[in-house]
Amino acid sequence: MQNEKNLSDSFKVAMDVVLNEVTKFDQKKDPVDVIQRRVQLKIESMGRIVKDIPDENSIYDLIIQNLSDLSAAKLRIRNLQDQGSKQ
Repeated sequence: MQNEKNLSDSFKVAMDVVLNEVTKFDQKKDPVDVIQRRVQLKIESMGRIVKDIPDENSIYDLIIQNLSDLSAAKLRIRNLQDQGSKQ
């Protein structure tokens, strides 16, 4: 039970880090490529935390997929905003 709590706590910390990185798409301080790469690396680290969980449809995997989808959507929005500002 303690192992599950430790895993859950580590996962939450990693998730918060990813969410913090995703918000940087809106701040427009860094190039989108840099932000996207940082987000991908953080999401990959989340995957490593839960790699030993056998169920591929675990809540952890669903959260990782949703964060990946959110990042992709933010990237598209940022690219469209950047294109619009160049016109």
